[in-house]
Amino acid sequence: MSLERSFYGSPEKSLYARNPERELLPAEERLASYLYRETRGFPLPSFEEFDEVYTPEEIAKDKKKLKEVVRGFESYSGERSDLVTRLFLHLVYDLEYLKPKSGNWEVYAGLTHPYDDKLRGADMVIVFYNRKSGEELPLAVDTTTGSDTYDKEVKIRRDFEHGNLRRLKYYKSPVNGQAVGQKEMPAVILGYTPENFQKIAKAWQKEGNSAFEALLAGLEKEIRAQLLSQVADIKELAPAHRQTELIDKIGKISGLFSGHKEKGATEVAPIQVSRERFA
Repeated sequence: MSLERSFYGSPEKSLYARNPERELLPAEERLASYLYRETRGFPLPSFEEFDEVYTPEEIAKDKKKLKEVVRGFESYSGERSDLVTRLFLHLVYDLEYLKPKSGNWEVYAGLTHPYDDKLRGADMVIVFYNRKSGEELPLAVDTTTGSDTYDKEVKIRRDFEHGNLRRLKYYKSPVNGQAVGQKEMPAVILGYTPENFQKIAKAWQKEGNSAFEALLAGLEKEIRAQLLSQVADIKELAPAHRQTELIDKIGKISGLFSGHKEKGATEVAPIQVSRERFA
C-alpha cells in the first residue's frame, strides 16, 4: 500500500495532493508505516457520522466547501506534517505523555475531521477527562512542521482577545466516540521541525540506540514546555476578557502541566522512554 493511499485514503483526505518536493526520506517512510499502523485505531471522523447532527443539505454544503478549500491550499505541507500529527497523537495517547500521575484524570487524544483541519485550523484534540465527574477539558491542537509558530500564536491570542475560542464544527469526542458537532475550546500549537523528525526517523531504525531514547525524552519535554507556555498565556488572558467558565477549566489544565495541584487537578507524571514500546 502506498503512503499516499495509506494517509489520504479516506474520501476527505484523498483530496490532498502529494507534493513531490516534500518526498519522505527512506527512514521517514519506514517510520511512517509504523506510525500509520499504530494510529489506525484513530480514524478520521467522517461526514456520515454527523447525519443526526446536521441536515443532509448542510453536510453537502460543507463537503463542497472542503473540496474548494483543499484544491486551493497550495501551502499544504504534505505527508510530513500529517506524520508529525500522528507522532504527537501516538506519544500522547499510546505512550501516555501528559498522563496525570494519580487521581481521577485521564488523557485522550484524537484526529480532527478534515473540515476542522482545513477550515478551523485544528489537526488533533487532546482531552483531559475526569472519570469521576465526567468533566472534559479539551484543547484544539494545531500541529506544524514550521520552525516559526509566531504568526499562529498571534492569531490565537487575537481571537481570544475578541472572545473567540477555536470552534470545531465536526467535533467527535475521543473519550466516548460521540459525534458532538459544534464545540468551542482553547487552541494551542505544537511545532516540530522536519529536521528533528528526520533525526527521530533515522535513530528509530537502530536497536538499542541511546540517541533515539534521548530524542524522545527531549520531545516529551518539548511538548510539555510548548503546551505549558500557551496554557499559561490563556490563563493570564482569561480574567481580562471575562472568560469566567474558561478560567476554572484552564486553571485545572495549567495545574496538570505545571506539576502543582489545583483543586480537582493532579500533577503530570514523568515517563520512562524505551525503544521496546515502539517495537
